[in-house]
Amino acid sequence: MNQHNLTIQKPLTLITNPAGVITAQAGKNLKLKVTVFNEGYKNVLVNVYIENIKYKDSTSGINLGRLPSPQKLGLNPGQSGEVEIEIDIPRELQLGLYEYLLIVDAPAPEHYPENRVEHTGTLLVKSFIQSSNITSDPTFSLEPYSSSSKPIPINVGEKLEIKVKVDNRSQRVDRFSLSCPDLNLIWADFPQDNCQIKYLKNSSGSKLLSIANSLELNPGEEGEIVLELTVPKTSMAGIHSPTIRLYSNNQPHLVLLDIFHIKVSDVYLLDIAMLTKVGKVKNLPGLFQLQFYNQGNTLRKLKLNVDSTDQEKLCTYILDAETISLLPGGSKNVNLKVQLPQSWWRRPFYGKLFNFIVEIEDSYDVPLINNRFPGALIWESRPWWHFLLLALLILGVIVTGAVLVWWLLFKPKPIPAIVQFYPESIFYKEINNDAVQLNWQITELNKLKNIKITGFSPDGTITSAPVVYDFQEGIPKQLQQLCTNEQQILNCQNVITDARKSGSYNFELTIFYQQGKEILSKSLKTNKIIVEPIPQPQITLLASTKPVYEENSVDNKILLNWEINHPEQIQNLTLIGKSSEGGIPSLLQRYDINTSSQLIQQYCQITSEKLICKNIPTATKPGNYIFELAVIPKYGKPEKIESKKTDLIKIKSPAPIISEFKIAGEDAKPTYVFPLVPGQEKSLAISWKVIGNKNTKIELLPAPGTVPQQGNIDYSLSSSSTKSTITLQAISESGEKVSRSTIIETVLSPILPLGNSKSGGLPVSPSLSPKLSDGNQSKKNPNLPSVKPSVIPPLINPVVNDPESNSLPPAELPPQAQ
Repeated sequence: MNQHNLTIQKPLTLITNPAGVITAQAGKNLKLKVTVFNEGYKNVLVNVYIENIKYKDSTSGINLGRLPSPQKLGLNPGQSGEVEIEIDIPRELQLGLYEYLLIVDAPAPEHYPENRVEHTGTLLVKSFIQSSNITSDPTFSLEPYSSSSKPIPINVGEKLEIKVKVDNRSQRVDRFSLSCPDLNLIWADFPQDNCQIKYLKNSSGSKLLSIANSLELNPGEEGEIVLELTVPKTSMAGIHSPTIRLYSNNQPHLVLLDIFHIKVSDVYLLDIAMLTKVGKVKNLPGLFQLQFYNQGNTLRKLKLNVDSTDQEKLCTYILDAETISLLPGGSKNVNLKVQLPQSWWRRPFYGKLFNFIVEIEDSYDVPLINNRFPGALIWESRPWWHFLLLALLILGVIVTGAVLVWWLLFKPKPIPAIVQFYPESIFYKEINNDAVQLNWQITELNKLKNIKITGFSPDGTITSAPVVYDFQEGIPKQLQQLCTNEQQILNCQNVITDARKSGSYNFELTIFYQQGKEILSKSLKTNKIIVEPIPQPQITLLASTKPVYEENSVDNKILLNWEINHPEQIQNLTLIGKSSEGGIPSLLQRYDINTSSQLIQQYCQITSEKLICKNIPTATKPGNYIFELAVIPKYGKPEKIESKKTDLIKIKSPAPIISEFKIAGEDAKPTYVFPLVPGQEKSLAISWKVIGNKNTKIELLPAPGTVPQQGNIDYSLSSSSTKSTITLQAISESGEKVSRSTIIETVLSPILPLGNSKSGGLPVSPSLSPKLSDGNQSKKNPNLPSVKPSVIPPLINPVVNDPESNSLPPAELPPQAQ
C-alpha cells in the first residue's frame, strides 16, 4: 500500500509518522507513530504490530531479532486512533537499508478478519556517531546546526543551503567529495536538480587546483562544500532527516556520516466543490456530489452535515459518508441523495423548490475558506393529464353512485351459472382401468333443475352415454358423497363417468333452470381428455448369435437372442421358422411367459422394462433359415400382431469328398479312347467312393443317376463311334457340390482283307489299353465271317491320353468341385 494514498475500499487504513524513509542511528531507539482509521461500520479491536524487519539485500539473511510488542486499539465506526511503536536498534547491527512489514488487522470473526492491512516501509540504519580516537582522520561539521528537537524550518519549494566545513588532519594531500544517499528514500521520485553540491576553493592561498566534483586540501588545511537542497512540492509536512556522507580519496573505507534535520511547514490547501447531477425530478430522488481534493501536505479529516433551509422539512438527505479522511494529494467524492416525500398527494400541481445546505467541519479545527455549500432541488409540477384524471375521477364517482342506486333499486335476480367444469386429470391409462372423473362448481343451487353430462369424441361422436341428475329435490342420492352445498354453491368432486376405453374425450355439462315460465339451459365443455391405450409389447431385437453355423462344430444349433418391451403385457410368444427357398412355415415353439416357465428360468431375464432372452436353441439341420417371432398380448386386440424376422441364417454341412473314382480298376483319367469291333458289345467297369453324411446326394451322370456313397457298375460302351462324358457328382445338404468327370470316346475298327498283316494298324498294347469285358461272348455275329482276332487289327491304337500333353478345350472340361 502506498503510504501517500488512503485506501477507502478497505474498512481499515493507516498512516505512519515519520513518513517515507525512517532514519535511525545504531544503538538508539526509534519511535514510529501509526494512525489507524476505521472506515467501516463496526466497532473493532485492532492489532498493530511489526511482523519482521529484514535487510534489503535478500541474500544476506540479516534480520532484526528483537521486534517490538504488538499494540491494541479500540475504534468505533468513523473513528481514528494512534499508537506508538518503539524499535530498539542494536549498536552492532549492520548499517544500510532495511524493510519492515507493519500489520494492522481486526482478527475477531465478528470484525474484519479478511481485511488485513499490510504496509511495507523502509528503515535507514546509520552508524553510531562517536568522537574519533585517531587524530589524523578528517572531520567535518555542518552549518546551520540542527537536531531532531530543533529542526531547520522550511517551506515546500524553498531552497536550503547547508555549509559543510572539512578539516584535513592527515599529513597527506587528500581529495574529498560529498553525497546525500537517502534523498530518493525520503522523497519518492526526488528530482536530481533539487540537490546541488558546490566545492569551493580554499582560502589559504594554496596553489593546489580544485576540480568540479571534489575538494582538494593540503595537510592541515580546511575547506568548504556547499549543499543546496530544494524541498519538493510534494513533500509531506513534518520532520525529515537526510544523511550527508563525506568520502576521502586516501581512505575510501572510512565512513564519515552526519544528519541534518528539517521541518517542512504545514500547507492547508483544500478544494471543495458541489456538483448537481440530478437537480430537477418528478418521482426519483435528486442527486448531488461533493468533491474534495487535498492540495496540502497534511492529513485532513472532515465531518459533513446536511440540513434543509425550508420551514417544512419534507425531504430526506442521505450522504454516502458523514466523515472522510484525505491524505496529502488525495481526493474523494461523496454523493448526496435527496429523497422526495413518499406521500403522492404532497406533489404540488405547480411544482416546488427544496433548499438545503451542506456544512463541513474540520476535525483538527483547521479553518476552511468555505464551509457552507447551498443547494436546491426542483420538484416538477404535475403533468396536464393529472387534471384530466381528476376530472375523470369526479365523473367516475358520479357514475358509480348512479349505478349503485340503480343496482339497489332494480337488482336483477341471480340465475344459475357454471363457474368451473374440468376433469380431475387430462391423462388416464386404460391398463389401470381408470375412469374419467369430473369436477364442477355451479351457483344458485336452489334454482337448478337438472344436470346432463355427455361425452364426445373430438369429431363430435357421442362416446359416453348422457347421464342426467335431477336436482329438483336437492342433491340426488348418487352424488351426495361427492357434492357439497355451501351458500347455494354446488361443488362436486371426482364424479366418475363410464369413459374407460382408450381414446380422446370431451365432456359437456348442461344445466337446466327455470326463469319465469321458460326452461333455459347453459353448457360448458372440458378440454380434450386422453385415455392412453394399453401399451403393446414391441420386439426391439431379434437376431442369431452369428450368421453362419457349422454342422459338425460344437455349436451346431442356431441360437437366437431377442428383446421385447413391456414384458408384463405378453401372453405368449410364437417362433416360426422357414427355409429361404420359400418352404412352408412350420411352428417351431410356443412359449408361455410366466416366471415358472422353462424358457424364463433357463434362457430369459425379465426386468421392469424388457424381456431379454439369450441363446434360445432352434434348428440343427444344415440349410438356410429365416425365423419370425410373434408376440401375443395379454390384453386388447391389436390390428396387427407384433412380429419380427431375422436375417438369413445358415447351417453349413461339411463339403463331401470324392475319395475314389476308378475306370477299369485305375484312377480315372481325363480322356479315354476305345477301338471297337463292329457287332461286339463291350462294357467298362466303373467304381467310386464318396465321404459325406447320410443326406449327401451322389449322382453318376448321365446314367444311372442317383447312386450310393460307395459302389461299382459296368458301363456299356456304345457300339458306334461316339464321345460321352461320365460325371461323378456329390451335393451336400447345404447345397455344396463337388464332381469329377472323364470323357469316353469309342471308335469302330474296319474289317481288313485276310493275310494283309502289314496294314497301317498296329496291335493294341496290353499295358496301355484298359480291360474290356465281352458283353456277349457266348453269341457270335452270324453276319461276320469267321476270322481270327489276331489278324483283325484295330483301326488305330487304343490310347490313354496324357492330360498334360492332350488337354481338352475349355468347352469340354468336366465340372470341377465347388
